[in-house]
Amino acid sequence: ARLTIQGLPLLKPPYGIIAAIDMDRGDILWRIPHGETPDNVRNHPALQGLDIPRTGQRGSVGTLVTSTLLIAGDPGTHTLPSGERGAMLRAYDKATGDEVGTVFLPAQQRSNRDRR
Repeated sequence: ARLTIQGLPLLKPPYGIIAAIDMDRGDILWRIPHGETPDNVRNHPALQGLDIPRTGQRGSVGTLVTSTLLIAGDPGTHTLPSGERGAMLRAYDKATGDEVGTVFLPAQQRSNRDRR
């Protein structure tokens, strides 16, 4: 069960992150919120008028890593300004964590323990 106050998460964002860690030193090189702000937070009456940056979404996602990119799908859906619901497949620069590209998906990324 999620802990909420008036329907808002009790814990402050980010709700989901991707982080790069230097495995030799143990230092966090970069850390970013992954996924859009959930609709129930973005549209909550108590937060109207506030400029809420991307908070990320909780959930597990699989990643694809190349020599220069980290690619991951959003763990949840959100509503676009056009009214369409879906999620994004995001590409991040592996060295900096900067988002370098997105592709709209009609549903969030899903996987299971059997990797199917």
